[in-house]
Amino acid sequence: MKDYLTDFEKKKKERNQAIVSDFRKLNPILMEKGYRPYRTVSRLAAKYKLTEAGIRSILKREGIIEKLSNLS
Repeated sequence: MKDYLTDFEKKKKERNQAIVSDFRKLNPILMEKGYRPYRTVSRLAAKYKLTEAGIRSILKREGIIEKLSNLS
């Protein structure tokens, strides 16, 4: 099968997968300590040098969240 993604798209896809993976690992730990999911998003934004809105958008696009407020 031929790969139709450009190098930029491949890097972006890999980054997004890393963000999803990090969110799934980090969010339960932080929520256990009493923090809201917004704290996880804030940390990921700093780590990946993106905005918090950008991280939320990626998580929504990847089907991980609908709204952060729905996570409990």
